[in-house]
Amino acid sequence: MQLKRFGGVAIGLAPDLGLAVVATLALGLVIGPMAVTSTTLGQQHTPDALRGRTNSFNLLSAYGTVPLATVGTGLGIAAVGVTATFAVCGAISAVGALFLLRSGFRTASID
Repeated sequence: MQLKRFGGVAIGLAPDLGLAVVATLALGLVIGPMAVTSTTLGQQHTPDALRGRTNSFNLLSAYGTVPLATVGTGLGIAAVGVTATFAVCGAISAVGALFLLRSGFRTASID
């Protein structure tokens, strides 16, 4: 999961287009399997009565924040440029990855 979080930083700090493309490709290769694993774990560990609400919240947090993030990214690019904005967005995601240090995430399994 850390590769996904640090992908934005790698793209933002890439010194040329070729390396940015490689970083984007690597990021794209891990997103699909991570999404499947995350969804499966979430559904296995959520009681049946709450599964619909939980999935609705997950979808809202993933897709409902896109308009806000788009505006913020546009403002960031206008203020400090593309490279710095990508690096900041990646750093924010990397900070969010700190919750993965919790033991429940490190020992999760799909049975």
